[in-house]
Amino acid sequence: MTKKYLVKNPLLLAFLFFCDFLCTFAPKKRTSVTPRRILLSNLAHLGDVVLSTAVFQAIKEKYPESQIGFLGASASEIILQDHPLIDFVHIIDHWKLNRSSEPFLKKVLKYILQRRKAAREIRKQKYDVAIDLYPYFPNTSLLFWQAKIPVRIGYESGGLGKLFTHPHTWKEQHVILAHLDLLKDVDIASPLELPSPNLLKYHPIRRLGSPFLDEGYVVIHMGSALKAKEWPLEKWAEVVSILSEKKVPIVFTGRGKREKDRIHKILAKAPYGVDLSDLLNWKEFCGIIAGAKVLVGVDSVAGHIASAYKVPTIVIYTGINSIEMWKPVGLKDAFTSRVPCSPCHRKHGCLHMTCIRSVDTAKVAEKVLQYWNKS
Repeated sequence: MTKKYLVKNPLLLAFLFFCDFLCTFAPKKRTSVTPRRILLSNLAHLGDVVLSTAVFQAIKEKYPESQIGFLGASASEIILQDHPLIDFVHIIDHWKLNRSSEPFLKKVLKYILQRRKAAREIRKQKYDVAIDLYPYFPNTSLLFWQAKIPVRIGYESGGLGKLFTHPHTWKEQHVILAHLDLLKDVDIASPLELPSPNLLKYHPIRRLGSPFLDEGYVVIHMGSALKAKEWPLEKWAEVVSILSEKKVPIVFTGRGKREKDRIHKILAKAPYGVDLSDLLNWKEFCGIIAGAKVLVGVDSVAGHIASAYKVPTIVIYTGINSIEMWKPVGLKDAFTSRVPCSPCHRKHGCLHMTCIRSVDTAKVAEKVLQYWNKS
């Protein structure tokens, strides 16, 4: 935190201070309504949106007749489309969060056009309540204000918080608890237990056409959206060797050429392994994880999918972010090396990355075998 913002960049910080100063003159009226249509927003990446799904049921239980819209990035549309609790989906790819290889100016133009379209759609739906679930910059407080949504709820920590009718001060906690805190402004009490993500109940894929996989398998998902959060390949190779000695079947998942190349480099050590990288759509990816006896991975969306399907999960973490804030619901096995600089909140980590590179492979493999032998 810098003052009230979750921002480190001094230029962005100055910009947000200036914008919040201007926002003090913006007309706003705090009111209360009985929600007929509720708009949720999270423009971040897949893992963030999967975590956001945990609040859907709480809203529907309190307001069963309400309709729920969701404003997210195009990548998250695969999570939201056909979801039984979501009635409307609006798409904006913010240039700052867009991880595609498109030129920067093209990202900005795409954002401007998508924002105009989404604004028209949102005004047409006449939402009574809008809740921004993302505590970082960029949030959607300005869009909510421009759309004249009567009740606007969100965190000041992402900037332009004065445009919310119900601004909240950020406090570090599990991100789902943070989402639930926002719902209290529409009279939705937090459940006694932390809810898991609410994904479509895809049928678990248990038979993969390979004899040694039909009796069960372990999923290894080595990739992350950020390279700094990945475990060294030689560490994975050691774990795979130990599991292969015990004849444990392994399904490797991933996306993109780089992840596929990493998988191929250790497949030789996995005689009971199958590479499914780049072969699965979202539904199949969820089904593969749902059918696994245990998932092993790093800080990525795979762990949150596993928690949604109550699959035992082992995650190898860096010290970049707070584990307690972002870990999958119910996670018991988080492996990391505690270092004094953790959490550092450096997007790309540091040169040494001792926090993840020194995690003991034998202990990770031992934990996998415990789950495997228990099942």
